[in-house]
Amino acid sequence: MRAHSNVTASGRVTGSALGGLGVLAFSMTLPATQVAVGELNPWLVAFGRAVGAGLLAWAYLRLVKAPRPTAGQWRRLAVVAAGVVVGFPLFSSLALTTRTAAHGAVVNAVLPAITAVFAVLRAGERPPPMFWAASGTATRQRAASARLAKAGRARLEIMPSSCSHFLASVFRATSYGNRSLV
Repeated sequence: MRAHSNVTASGRVTGSALGGLGVLAFSMTLPATQVAVGELNPWLVAFGRAVGAGLLAWAYLRLVKAPRPTAGQWRRLAVVAAGVVVGFPLFSSLALTTRTAAHGAVVNAVLPAITAVFAVLRAGERPPPMFWAASGTATRQRAASARLAKAGRARLEIMPSSCSHFLASVFRATSYGNRSLV
């Protein structure tokens, strides 16, 4: 690392503090979106939050005088943005017009497993069979949790809102799997 890298600078906010703040903010994503779509059009909610986040990012990048991305970085940023700026917010907003944030949390719980699969595929890795077994087990466990949440019904219903939540997770996982390349 360079001597002036913000990773090695002392007196700055630590990665753990920023990570904790990120976890806190992420935990409020679905509940806040559900409240918003109760009063506003889900398309407005999805793209309004993208505009707000974009403005904050622009201000921060100007403040720290960050260099402009290269052409290759712009292409990679576009893939990441397709998931975290467009796909996840839009599909989550649409799903939360008919289902609860708690339901979304159960469906979105497959995100770590999907992200791991996208990351290894994107990196061209060949993980051992145990990786695939663990990913499959995690996904089945999430499906079982969804079934238990519907215990009063004879079968698990696959509703459009569940598909929207799942698509939101796929978009986000694709972005997460690609963001390390930016």
